[in-house]
Amino acid sequence: MPGHTSSIFHFSPELIAANNVQPHWDTVAGEPPSGTMKLNSTAVYDFLDKLWDDVLPRISPYSNLMHTGGDEVNIKAYEFDDTVRSSDPAVIKPLLQRFLDTAHCRIRAAGMTPVVWEEMLLHHNVSLGKDVIVQTWLGSASVVKVVEAGHKVIVGTHTHWYLDCGHGAWLDSSSAADSDYAD
Repeated sequence: MPGHTSSIFHFSPELIAANNVQPHWDTVAGEPPSGTMKLNSTAVYDFLDKLWDDVLPRISPYSNLMHTGGDEVNIKAYEFDDTVRSSDPAVIKPLLQRFLDTAHCRIRAAGMTPVVWEEMLLHHNVSLGKDVIVQTWLGSASVVKVVEAGHKVIVGTHTHWYLDCGHGAWLDSSSAADSDYAD
C-alpha cells in the first residue's frame, strides 16, 4: 500500500486512482495493472480502519510483524487522484507520511512491529519510527543506507530472492542482461 492496490477498484472504485491506465501504464506504475490508493480520501481511511480491525487480530497471534508495503509508489499516479491532483513531491510526502503513520499506529496498537519497503525511507524520505523494519529489494547499496539510517533490515534483493522473477528478471527470465545474477 498505497500502490499495487488495483484489485480494490473492482469493489470500491472510489478508493483507487490511476486504475488500469492504458496504453502507457508504465508512466504511473511499476507493473500493470496500474492503480493506487488515494492519499487524501476519508473513504480510504475508513476502508483501512475496517481492514485493520479484521486483519490485525487474525495475524497477531501468529506473527509480531505486519508489512504495510510502500514499494513502487509512482507519484505521477496522484495526478489522477481527485483528492490530490499533483505529482509534486512536496505535496505527496506529507500525504504518504500521514498514510504510514496511521497504519503504523494501528499496527503498534495491536502489539506488532511495522515493516515497509525501502522506497518509503530512501526515495520518498518519509520519517519512520525506529521500530520500523525496512525491507530492501533494489540492491545491496540499499541495505547499507537503511542500516545507516538506524533501522533493522530484511534483505530481499530482487536479483537473488525473488522466486517470480527468474534470475532477477521481471517477466522475461531468458535475458541475463536484466539481472546482475548469472548462472
